[in-house]
Amino acid sequence: MRSAAPDVSIVIVSWNVRELLRDCLRSIGDETRRRHEIIVVDNDSRDGSAAMVRAAFPRVKLIANQGNHGFAEANNQGMAVATGRHVLLLNPDTLVLDGAIDTMLDWLERHPDVGCVGCQVLETETDVQQTCFRDPGPFNLLLAETGLHRLPGLGRPRYTGWDRQDERDVDVVSGMFMLLPRRVV
Repeated sequence: MRSAAPDVSIVIVSWNVRELLRDCLRSIGDETRRRHEIIVVDNDSRDGSAAMVRAAFPRVKLIANQGNHGFAEANNQGMAVATGRHVLLLNPDTLVLDGAIDTMLDWLERHPDVGCVGCQVLETETDVQQTCFRDPGPFNLLLAETGLHRLPGLGRPRYTGWDRQDERDVDVVSGMFMLLPRRVV
């Protein structure tokens, strides 16, 4: 009998971040109750990251690249083997707190019209990281590069002054924590 697909496949791209990756994987295990699989794509780390995953986290699917394939290609490799109903792209320096993955899965499932979701990410205990951005089209790039975005009424390339504790539609969600329904992948 074949088991049902996990609720989420968590894809983590790793390169020479063994201890951060270990902490990330532990936090997922400690804070995630929903059915999940974890896929680590290691980009030829020289610090023993792949060996650590094999030894300490035998249930994690490991893709150990021979050479650094880069962030985008490695995420594509992970998504290609993912079996979950949703896919979470997660950076290896992330600590999952307060059941964040479960909370975001619940939210996404209540909003079937949403194609991608991010969450509040803390840089420190009090500093909120910029995890989403406005359309990076030519106008916003011009504003950002010239500093004109500081002038009143000319728009903003970033969503500044927002603590990410409420819901908003945004143009771009950062790949550090990007949750997608399978249909979008």
